Amino acid sequence: MTGILTTARLVFKDSPARETAIEAFRKIIAFTTPNEPEVLQYVCALPVEDNLGTEIYMIEEYVRILHRRGQTTHARPDMPTKQQVMRTWQQILCKI
Repeated sequence: MTGILTTARLVFKDSPARETAIEAFRKIIAFTTPNEPEVLQYVCALPVEDNLGTEIYMIEEYVRILHRRGQTTHARPDMPTKQQVMRTWQQILCKI
């Protein structure tokens, strides 16, 4: 089993928008932890130096299960690709 790690630096228009996003991510993390075993971790990190209070770093790690068919190793087709993960983030951020 291998993992997929994604990171994103998110910059919001102001500090209240960032707080709204943090609260949304708390809900996502609370739901994901018990319900999505393929998600190893979600981390919402705040930078040490962010004078405007507008940045978040999101770190996500997903399980990527590989299985063998004969001599070939195939990734599970139902796991999200990096592009799918990024599209999902864009959809979430457009609502904030």
